[in-house]
Amino acid sequence: MDERDPLRRARAFRFGGYWALAIICLLAIPAGRTPGQALTGWGFCLIWPWLVDQFVRRRPERAPPPGVVRRRAGRHPVLVVLHLLESAFTGMVLGWASVPPLAALAAAGGLLLGAAALGGLGLLAGVLAGAGSGAVLGALAAPRLSAESTLWADAASALLLLGFAVALADLCFRQARVMTEQRRALAQRTAELERSNRRLARYLPQSLRDRVAAHAQQGTWERRWLTVGFVDLVGFTDLVARTPPEQLRAVLADYLEGLGAALARHRGELSKLMGDGALVTFGLGARVSRREAARGCLALCAELPLLLQRLRARWHARGDLITLQVRVGVASGFCTLGDWGHEQRLEFTTIGAPVNLASRLQSEVEPGQVLMDAATANLAGPAFPLSGPCRRTLKGLGSVATYRLVDPAGASAMVPAPSPPASREI
Repeated sequence: MDERDPLRRARAFRFGGYWALAIICLLAIPAGRTPGQALTGWGFCLIWPWLVDQFVRRRPERAPPPGVVRRRAGRHPVLVVLHLLESAFTGMVLGWASVPPLAALAAAGGLLLGAAALGGLGLLAGVLAGAGSGAVLGALAAPRLSAESTLWADAASALLLLGFAVALADLCFRQARVMTEQRRALAQRTAELERSNRRLARYLPQSLRDRVAAHAQQGTWERRWLTVGFVDLVGFTDLVARTPPEQLRAVLADYLEGLGAALARHRGELSKLMGDGALVTFGLGARVSRREAARGCLALCAELPLLLQRLRARWHARGDLITLQVRVGVASGFCTLGDWGHEQRLEFTTIGAPVNLASRLQSEVEPGQVLMDAATANLAGPAFPLSGPCRRTLKGLGSVATYRLVDPAGASAMVPAPSPPASREI
């Protein structure tokens, strides 16, 4: 906001107050004052507001330096000096002119109200001191002092005081109305932002939301030991080709809702959706150990076939004859987490050898099976039945020892039975 605006808004008060004082000076001539005193007070009150108005109009506006907050208008050094000089000079002239007490009270009230509105209590104290000292000096130099007044001068002074009171009340009312509208607009805007934030939060994993809240600046990277899994829906392309969009949307919503609930139970996180695939991450919590992360991921993998069986029953019951299977690749190791992109577009990314390895393992496994690396198998320990190691040659990664998660009870038909150790080249 232009720092001269407060003075411009006070223009009507300034002209009205000083010109009313000019009339009062003329009306008070018969009450024991010399014509010179009355004419001096009249001339000063008539010319002074015009001089201040010209100063405000011609004073150039200067933009603050970059990063510097514009100061309040009444507290700008130049305007503070102007207020103090004005109060001292006005007090001196009115003291020398020996204006009636009621008129002097009206003038002092106008000066103090203007100072309080523009600069607060600090400027008000300075204006009060300046006007008081100026009035004393002016009275000491006055050719004749008189406290007498005329009926017309007192009536005009009373009208001036009443005018100041009404104008101040109207100004306060208008300012209160503006502030009320601003608060209402701010509350509406805040509600809109909260709704947008809640919607946007659904697009981001919880760890990323916590990260953004904890670290305001971008570009921070972090090394963490994670267990990552690539979960792929088998036959999704054919499903898209033969399923109406509305039906497909409902099926995917059911699947992702079930996947999200299972992830929450096992302290995992859905880091990214990639069409028919999902990248799930374990170990992002501050108190999750490596073993807990690996076991949580394998527990999720063991639960997925049962989840799909329940969903298939629900879909068949409502007429959607759809049966889905998943295949999962799991790997553990150090990953790098951080913001990837540029100023206009950022993405929170997890990169590292375990991510690439999990993706390769997922592409090698049969539908309904889970294939993991040696690190994950060792961390899982005896808690999960695993097949013997099978060495596979993966593109870009060389020979890798892999293990399959088996289900000896056959409840989920994850694999038919544990397989003996074997060696295989692809």
